[in-house]
Amino acid sequence: LVENPRQVAALFRRDGLVRVKQILPQKVAEAVCNRVHQELQARRAEGDGKYFGDVYGYEDTGQRWDLKLQLSSEVKHALTLMLQHIQGVLESLRPSWQLTELAAMCTFPEDPGQPVHADTSHVYDQQVVTIFVALHDISPER
Repeated sequence: LVENPRQVAALFRRDGLVRVKQILPQKVAEAVCNRVHQELQARRAEGDGKYFGDVYGYEDTGQRWDLKLQLSSEVKHALTLMLQHIQGVLESLRPSWQLTELAAMCTFPEDPGQPVHADTSHVYDQQVVTIFVALHDISPER
């Protein structure tokens, strides 16, 4: 990514996605994961829906939540590390960007999972880039 941002940006334009393995060190991912668990527990206890995005009814089953994250020190550190890898790619696509949403998709092991899908169209909504970072191992069946 860092060495060839224009080439990666071209692939992103063509395919609408780019997969980057292990963009965060394990300890950083674990720290963010722990923070997410703490926030999820606190926000669910509060019962205020303003901290959660819509995941099409899945949250009703108590297995999946789209949790809007606080910009904690753990999250800031992870963002800084990720940007070291992807900033050149983003700037190759467009000279300036802004963060529009910072959230964690939280699931429990019993969750049925979602089919792969785009939250936005890479053809019509080219101003939005969605970045998902796995904070723990995900089984191949998912």
